[in-house]
Amino acid sequence: MSSRISIDHHKEVAIYAVLTFVAMLSLTIMAPVIKEFIIDRFDASNTEASMFFTLEMLAYVIFAVVWGSHSDKCGKRKPFIVFSTVFRLFPILYRYPYLGDPDKRCSH
Repeated sequence: MSSRISIDHHKEVAIYAVLTFVAMLSLTIMAPVIKEFIIDRFDASNTEASMFFTLEMLAYVIFAVVWGSHSDKCGKRKPFIVFSTVFRLFPILYRYPYLGDPDKRCSH
């Protein structure tokens, strides 16, 4: 019986680890393309691009606390983890083809 609990627990921890990795990847995936995506596209300065990146990280920290407190009150973490991961991935999945190739960027 204890080996069954241990296997389920390890599987659950692995799933949470993968979801957390994906959520963090969505935060840091912008770093290598910050010049093309922010500076060139919006004619921003290095300071403005740095502020964009800093504010994104700050928003993540603030909302991690908000989502964490809500999940603690509800007693369920899985829906919050899945929702936040999908929510963070959507902009990347939407914009991915446009990040590297300036000719394929959308016009808005």
